[in-house]
Amino acid sequence: MANTLTRYMAMKKNRLDKTQLRIYACLLEANKPLSVREIASAIGIAPSSVHYHLKRMIDAGLVKRVPEGFVVGRIINIEGYVHVGHKLLPRIMIYGFFFLGLCIGELIVIVLKGLSFDRAMTLGVSLVSSVLFFLEGIRIRRELLG
Repeated sequence: MANTLTRYMAMKKNRLDKTQLRIYACLLEANKPLSVREIASAIGIAPSSVHYHLKRMIDAGLVKRVPEGFVVGRIINIEGYVHVGHKLLPRIMIYGFFFLGLCIGELIVIVLKGLSFDRAMTLGVSLVSSVLFFLEGIRIRRELLG
């Protein structure tokens, strides 16, 4: 009983365990109702485990059952992630976009004013930073979605 209450209270504070987060992300990104088997197949776990977690998520109001399957009941903020449409992106990818913008800006300056050591260094650091943030974001996203 105490364990169930703890899980329920954690979900009320928008804190999902790893499996629940994967189920939530799967439903959010599908943008259509999914069955238990479709969710299980998408995230690579047993249907019985998906059913167990869905029940708790329904009780917390995060997921709704509709005639065609299950859908997200309400959008919640998840620490470390940003909602972009029906996608859940790791926040670290936003830093990748920032450094990509610096790269583009520096390329424009190089085209207009010419190449210098400072501009080359700025471009190099921005490019490497952008790539590293994007790669880490992709790794985190793959870990989430399975």
